[in-house]
Amino acid sequence: MRISNVIVVNKKTFYEFCFLDKSGSQRRKKMFFSREDLLRFKEMHAAHQKTLREVKRVLDHYRIRYRVSNRKTHIPYGRYDLVITVGGDGTFLQAARQLSSQMILGVNSNPARSIGNFCAATEKNFRKVFFAILSGKAKTKRLTRFSLKIKKQEKAFLVLNDILICDVNPGAMSRYVLTIGKREEEQRSSGLWISTASGSTGAIHSSGGTILKDTSTSLQYRPRELYYKNLNQYRLKGSVLSLNPSLKIRSMMRKGVIYVDGAHFKIPFSYGEEVFVRRSSIPILTVAS
Repeated sequence: MRISNVIVVNKKTFYEFCFLDKSGSQRRKKMFFSREDLLRFKEMHAAHQKTLREVKRVLDHYRIRYRVSNRKTHIPYGRYDLVITVGGDGTFLQAARQLSSQMILGVNSNPARSIGNFCAATEKNFRKVFFAILSGKAKTKRLTRFSLKIKKQEKAFLVLNDILICDVNPGAMSRYVLTIGKREEEQRSSGLWISTASGSTGAIHSSGGTILKDTSTSLQYRPRELYYKNLNQYRLKGSVLSLNPSLKIRSMMRKGVIYVDGAHFKIPFSYGEEVFVRRSSIPILTVAS
């Protein structure tokens, strides 16, 4: 594979956030840290930095032009041939949401503590994996995404993992109307999960969903903790949707919210607003672990 321009998407560690940033002293005043906490955070930061140094060392060795950028900054991904994320699944998902045809390689910077189901490399094997990419021998796979489109808004969001639709107050009941094909149902619950196959091992599985092969093109939905007035009140209790699924959700909440691929990115979803979920025709190309 010919690679001429790489973006390395890097996360900020908790230790860096609280102890190395200029504004960290204000954050520390609101928290209590034991000696063991401080040691653990420092070790995690050191492991992350060691991995980042190895990634840069390998790229320098092969004379690849690259740029390192924090995941929270605006990144013009279209300029790059390859996206390398250094962190865990959160960093990978944040980058994947904005990609089109580029390949993405996830590098788990701390396998002992960080979840990296999407990550095919670590500090120990990054050189080997990157050489396989350059030589065209790396195993790749395409992961299905779905598009998330809010009515009356021009922009659609691409989702690789899952979304949670719920009330902005986690202690409040979530109210919405769920439509799947010709079936429609008003529901009251703790929230509604919708996931791709890639996201099927996460929160939706904890809520009783089914684990799917990550290369499956199916989508899955599941309400969590449905409120029952009577035993036969609900029929749309969760299912795997294989055939060109189309879902519509109308908010019945004064202040609702849609969490996209975790807790860092959320979209307001107020009363009467409608969101449409459909399988996207643009999958993610990633390196298989």
